[in-house]
Amino acid sequence: MTAAPRKGRKVSFEAAATAPEADPWSQISTLRFMIDPPYGGELLVDFTSLRPRGLALAFARGLFMLVAPRGPILVRSSIKTYVTQLPSFFAYLAGTGDRINGPADLRTDHIDGFERWLAAQGKSRTHAPTYVAKVVSVLRRIAADGPELVDPGLRERLRYVSSHPHVRPRPRDAYSPYVARQLRDAARADLVAIEARLRSGPRFDEVPETEGAYREAHAAIDARGVLHYRDPAYQSLYKLRWIRELSGARFNLSLHAAHYLTAHDVVPLLVLLSLETGLELECCKSLTIDCLRNASGGTVDVAYTKLRAHGAEHKTIRVRDGGSSTPGGLIRRIIALSAKARVHNSSDNLWVYYQTNEITAGIRQPRMTIDAWTQRHGIVDDAGRPLFLRLSQLRKTHKALWYLKTEG
Repeated sequence: MTAAPRKGRKVSFEAAATAPEADPWSQISTLRFMIDPPYGGELLVDFTSLRPRGLALAFARGLFMLVAPRGPILVRSSIKTYVTQLPSFFAYLAGTGDRINGPADLRTDHIDGFERWLAAQGKSRTHAPTYVAKVVSVLRRIAADGPELVDPGLRERLRYVSSHPHVRPRPRDAYSPYVARQLRDAARADLVAIEARLRSGPRFDEVPETEGAYREAHAAIDARGVLHYRDPAYQSLYKLRWIRELSGARFNLSLHAAHYLTAHDVVPLLVLLSLETGLELECCKSLTIDCLRNASGGTVDVAYTKLRAHGAEHKTIRVRDGGSSTPGGLIRRIIALSAKARVHNSSDNLWVYYQTNEITAGIRQPRMTIDAWTQRHGIVDDAGRPLFLRLSQLRKTHKALWYLKTEG
């Protein structure tokens, strides 16, 4: 080749037009909105009743930023605590008589005064700081995003939560072997009853004249997952029962209980799982259907998530595996018992069950069902009084029983 190469041209690349990131604050322009944290599901935040509106809107934006990606709040229950406790600060401000329109009108005295107000309301030295901490966290977020919105003196006050020395809370004790035995026996009896109920399936022979309506109702549940009160199949069956003066109390629940686990079934299963594994309550609640791994030699790994272990959230524990009396076998039974409900709810959470008008996933606040369960079984404490069951004490109970079994 004798011809000289052609002279090249410089290549230039046009700068890609990057759209500016949306200001997260602009996403919250109302006092009623949904928050979807990484764990626990959506939560409705409703600050419409809070006054002044300007301060309420700033708090709503601050709370939203705490839950935003890479924010410190990841769990629905934590957000629920904020939503429950923040209105107390507005109630305190309303009683001060100060003219407050927004964060710029708040001063150091308002934080300290709020703490004194909580004490006057009967909050203990360990409980009151949790309320103050929520207010301080939101105000810190507001100050970080807009320093001009917060008084300089208040910014200094936001460096700490309480003006009083920290008081260590009293640790919760384990339940005695006597109480633990009652809990375990009641939970195991319920597990047997749950399995028998779901194995037998729907009954159609309660009243011969209603058999056709019963079959239609249960067929609707199989097809649609849930039979609502206004559904024609339910209305037809209900009227037939009403004519014959049959009880209608919790009738809809009994229809679905022939197909699925219910919210009442979750309590004994959760109690038994916590007692057998010793896992923290929040870890038991967040287990997934693929949590069992590496089964061998009568043992299996249970993979769980501990959100408080920042940087090491994903953990495993080795437990016994076999029948339903072992932790591994119990988890397999829960997965099997909830299989039919998973047809209508695709969540990978271990806990999928029926509660009023829906197939839901996850456990939130089972206080009422816990009390009903302990009362139904007549579970009492060491003094013979009805037991107020705190699920958070079951982990310590497991540890204490293991300590006694191994003699230290």
